Amino acid sequence: MANVPFRYVQQHMADSSFLAQSSMVAENLRRMETQEEAFKPAFSNALKKAATTAIIDVQKRAQAEIDSVVGRERLPTFEDKASLPYIEAIVRETLRWEPVVPLGVPHAASSDDVYNGYFIPKGTIITYNTWGITRDEKRYSDASRFIPERFINNDGGLTDDDPAQYIFGLGRRRCPGRYTADSSTWSAIVTMLATLDISSAKDDQGKAISFAPTFIAGVIRCPEIFPCSISKRSHIHTDIVDSWRTAE
Repeated sequence: MANVPFRYVQQHMADSSFLAQSSMVAENLRRMETQEEAFKPAFSNALKKAATTAIIDVQKRAQAEIDSVVGRERLPTFEDKASLPYIEAIVRETLRWEPVVPLGVPHAASSDDVYNGYFIPKGTIITYNTWGITRDEKRYSDASRFIPERFINNDGGLTDDDPAQYIFGLGRRRCPGRYTADSSTWSAIVTMLATLDISSAKDDQGKAISFAPTFIAGVIRCPEIFPCSISKRSHIHTDIVDSWRTAE
């Protein structure tokens, strides 16, 4: 989790497409180039640790919130949702980070209209750039990174920015199933975090498997299959899962 992602960034520093997806590691590696040689090894090791912490902190912080609010004797329910703001922040960042429908669903104007000075004739096909909204650096700094904290206020509460307001469409023709989709996403994420530990997969020699996350492009955007290790958390046992299934 430390060496593989770090080497990946080093190897792709010269790739122009990679520069468009700049990261904390890449930015600090560029700063490191101006330092004296004697200080570079220490700086490099510190940077590896910082990057590794960023990868695992989201999962650990979320699990800590669940354990403190829900405990370890039962699984989270929708009644706990208001008390789990960081889980909600993860859901929002999941919707924003890699939108499933990056160009939305096209609609046609039912009558002549004017929007911000632009005349839109009746019958005009209109689409909206969801991907552009999610990558707006004025709204989401370091937009290519997965940072749930961007939706958390200084007081620990949630901000007013909810990607569900545009991810599921805009106006009167928004997706009618958006509330079910949002609730299903929350339920899946909070249940996985409460019961599982997810980490890098390892090869036969016990080394972490290196991979670059890739997504299948198109009208619908989804991740390609990737290697990972999934194990149940130490306190999870059959009784907890059975009681949750009965309650559902």
